[in-house]
This record gives sequence, C-alpha cells and structure tokens, in this order.
Amino acid sequence: MPKSKKRANSTVMSFHVALSTQSSVGGSWSINLTPAVLGGRVAQESDVWALFKITQFRFRIRCPAGLGVAGMVTSRPNTLPSNQADVGELLDSVADLGTNVSVWSAWVNVSPVTLAGPFGWYHTRQGTYDITEYVAATLCGWTIGVTDTTYLEYQGTIAYRDPVPTNATPMIAELRRRIRQMEEDEAKKAGRDRLMLALAYNPSKTG
Repeated sequence: MPKSKKRANSTVMSFHVALSTQSSVGGSWSINLTPAVLGGRVAQESDVWALFKITQFRFRIRCPAGLGVAGMVTSRPNTLPSNQADVGELLDSVADLGTNVSVWSAWVNVSPVTLAGPFGWYHTRQGTYDITEYVAATLCGWTIGVTDTTYLEYQGTIAYRDPVPTNATPMIAELRRRIRQMEEDEAKKAGRDRLMLALAYNPSKTG
C-alpha cells in the first residue's frame, strides 16, 4: 500500500505495482510512466496537484515464454528502442533468458539522471502540453516471441507539488476524474488494437 508524507505545498508517496504486458507486432512493448500507472491511490492523489516527478524507481521482469529484455528511457522520445540490441544497450536495462519460468530477473535501480529527464517536474494531466511534458520516463521492452507476455514489478517514490486551486474543487475533481477515465478507456482500446494486429500478423494455421 502506498505511503505518503504531506506538506502544505507538496507530498511524497511510495508505490509498488505488479502487472503484465503483451508484446505487439515485432515483439516490442512500452509503458509511459505517469501517475496513472503507479497505482490507484497515486493516480487519485494526482487530481489535487499540478506537477509530479518520480524520485526513485526500480523494476524487474519475468519472461516465461522465452528471451526478453526491458529498459528505461527518459521522458518519451519520438522513437523508442524496439529490438533486442537497442533495448539491451540502455544503461538502465535487464534481460531475462526465460529458462526458468518462476524466476525473476535482477532488480534495476534507475539512475536519477534518467528519472529527472529534460524538465525535472512534469504535468499531472496531458492538457495541451507536449507528451514530453507529462511523461517522466518510459519503460520499453522486447520479447523473442511477437506476442509473448512480460511480467513486470516496479516500485519507488513519487513527489507532487503545487496544489490545484481549491475554488470549485468538486468541479475540478470531477472533470479530472472523467479525463482519467477517458485515458484509461483509451489505453484499454489501444491494448485491444495491438492484440488484434498481432492476431492478424500471426494467424492460426488450420488444416
């Protein structure tokens, strides 16, 4: 469960998340690091703050179907590493050979430089900002099978600052809740689309 330390103009929370992601066509996957993917309480807390930064982050992977690699890049570059060599060359990266389905890779402690990125602080909501202004970093990976599943575990701390003005707080909170729900719905739809593309790319053989 996330823990928090609050002050008048800022707060710090811990997070711990376990999830799985499926590679799309070509065997690659990526997760934009925003409050929305750091757990429910962290995401809810973002409703009342304008800016955030991830101050500590470590992750590990498990690839039971075969070889997989994962790494972290700062912010959200236009082109992400999407093959074994490019992901494996990242300073904050790890590989899992997939030889033991129940064993996780080593933990990767992401460097402060990678986490800080070009801005240091990032907007809690997209709005009209460029994607590099509201995505602190991006987890990306590759698997040897084009639709293999990668299991992820990550934990760390996030800091918020600059509270949202309290005049009309209920309205602001409701609007931000709706925006967050729309973002989550769009992410689910994107996942379904990737799966459909993967199925079309590698149809089952019959007869």
